[in-house]
Order: sequence, then structure tokens, then C-alpha cells
Amino acid sequence: MILLAIGATLSITVIVTAVTLLFKEKAVLGALIGIAVLLPFGWFFMFGFYFYPFYGVNSCSWMFSVFGALGVLIASCVLVIDTYLISSRVMVDEYIVASIIIYMDIIRIFVYIVMILGSKK
Repeated sequence: MILLAIGATLSITVIVTAVTLLFKEKAVLGALIGIAVLLPFGWFFMFGFYFYPFYGVNSCSWMFSVFGALGVLIASCVLVIDTYLISSRVMVDEYIVASIIIYMDIIRIFVYIVMILGSKK
């Protein structure tokens, strides 16, 4: 399961980074539109987790998958935006901070993919 999550994270990261570096302004615009469209759905499922303790563990396993999928989409959009900002506006002194930002985005995507794969049990 972990190897599958690592492979999925690697493929998402490579594809998102390549698209961002090839189509700079259009990729960022698409990411911002994606975040604007997906944010209300994310709020809906976060408030859905409020009712999670009342219905038990087995009845809401689908919610982890949906929440994980939304998390991967939003984290991918954030990775697009951060990659664009780093590729266009980072000075030489800021490369370490920029690499930590990208690293945290990739770890966030990995955690959401593990959430999706872990909810299938």
C-alpha cells in the first residue's frame, strides 16, 4: 500500500511540475479556478466529519475516500501555485525555503493518498 502511495505521489508530482513549468500562467489560472470550485465541496465534507462520531466507523469509510480525493486535488493545485511562484520569483538566497515548501506540498499529497488507500479496508 505504501509503495502504491509513493508511486502515485511521484507521478502526480512529476506531471504537475512538468505542466506548471511548460504552461506557466495558464497552469496557475487553472489551479486557482480548481481551488475556487473545489473549496465549497471541501467545506461540505469537513462539516460532514462533524457528524462522524454519531454514525460509527463503518458507515463513513466512503467519506475518507472522498475527503482524501478532494485533499489530493487541492494539494495538487497548491503545488502548481507554489511551483510557479518558485520558478518565477525566488532569489538565490531563498532556494532552501522554496525546497522546503515544495517538500511539504509533496508530503501533503502523499498523506491524502494514504488516506484514500487506507479507507479501502
